[in-house]
Amino acid sequence: MAWSFVSYATGEAKGDDDLTISGAMPSHQSGDILLFGGIGYMPGGLTDPSGWTRIGSQVNFTSNGWAAVYWKRAASSSEAAPAMSGSGNWGSCGLVVIRGIVASGDPVHAYSNTAYGTSNTTLRAATVTTTVSTALIFFGMSSSDATRPLNATEPSGYTERVDWSADESGGIYISTKDASAETTGNVDATLNRTVGTWKHAALIALTPAAAAGISIPVAMCHYRKLRG
Repeated sequence: MAWSFVSYATGEAKGDDDLTISGAMPSHQSGDILLFGGIGYMPGGLTDPSGWTRIGSQVNFTSNGWAAVYWKRAASSSEAAPAMSGSGNWGSCGLVVIRGIVASGDPVHAYSNTAYGTSNTTLRAATVTTTVSTALIFFGMSSSDATRPLNATEPSGYTERVDWSADESGGIYISTKDASAETTGNVDATLNRTVGTWKHAALIALTPAAAAGISIPVAMCHYRKLRG
């Protein structure tokens, strides 16, 4: 089965609230891969959501600032919403559901989590190198407010999935690509305004279920050729 983008949800925090999605969890089923990430001002530090695996994070990329991305394999169609915990006065987060990824083990084939704080309109995820076909997920986060939404332009070759901003709490930008084995180079989305330090993007390569079994049929074909 080919992988697919299923659904998403977003959320924000103000004051000392945990950073979690608003409302109900997005539609999902057992075996789906859930990706959750957020950016925020958390001077009291960051506590990871229970039961989730941290893919990568940036801490103090500006004074008391945090950005992190996590994954979890859904065990049912009723997973509880995750929360990044920490005292602070603002933050935004997003959660996406990806289907058709490997059913066991670590689904993250490769990822990049390099800080890019140049003051410009570029929201950049650093390069990754993959050795199989993957689902590439560009997971971007940035400061924003109600009068200045992200309104980002997707990276070349990617499909925009989420472009959301909260009232003064930041924004989430996510796009995806069905990719072959490759070295991606830096992957850039373009924001509608200049942002300095308060932005971050991770590039996450997930292994589809189909890609995990590629080596078996190739070896079988080679064996039959030799026997013929």
